[in-house]
Amino acid sequence: MRWWPKLRDPLLIASVSLLILALMMDSVPEPGPDAFPPTAQEVRAQKKLDVAYAIRHRVDAVRLMNEGQYEDALARLKQAAKFDPEGDKSPDVDKMRHELLVTSGGPVPHRARP
Repeated sequence: MRWWPKLRDPLLIASVSLLILALMMDSVPEPGPDAFPPTAQEVRAQKKLDVAYAIRHRVDAVRLMNEGQYEDALARLKQAAKFDPEGDKSPDVDKMRHELLVTSGGPVPHRARP
């Protein structure tokens, strides 16, 4: 039992030191997303993925429209508009949205006549 008093103090100091070091490392903030802005290539790739996702939503909206689920089809078009606002302005999408609103009995926005 004579070895414990010799080992106790260095072991206590080492344990407390490691605990302090671990707490310090945990409190160091990680760099946020603004620290590394996306490159132009990453932005183009993300835009391409967003447009593809919006197209899938629009295809699903057509399927739902054909099945008679008009509210769900409108919801899909709204989701697609979040990912591809430019594609949402196309005449085909505008026509489909108008037909869905008329069929579902929802409020129909005024459309300018061509």
